Amino acid sequence: MINYIKSYLISAKTFNYLVTPSPNPSNIECYKDLLFKHGITTIVRACTISEVNYDAEYLQNYGISIQDIPIRDGLTPTTEDIVIWKNILLTEISNKKNIIAVH
Repeated sequence: MINYIKSYLISAKTFNYLVTPSPNPSNIECYKDLLFKHGITTIVRACTISEVNYDAEYLQNYGISIQDIPIRDGLTPTTEDIVIWKNILLTEISNKKNIIAVH
């Protein structure tokens, strides 16, 4: 089992983003612990579903919400993608959260 996941915490004025690689079956428990350490309850998967290599239900069973914005690697987000992103942030802020994870 891997016990370390490289991540980057980006802090803005009112919101924080933990940028991580996508978890996989060998590090999913460590990934969950990383999310809990930062008080994160929402992950935004900014990748296509075919790039996902982990059991999302495992994280959902721990109360972690997973939001999908399927952006193909190397492409610019569409206007619809940006609207989805904005709505996720507004929901988090209205729920008194100030941090999400993104992979």
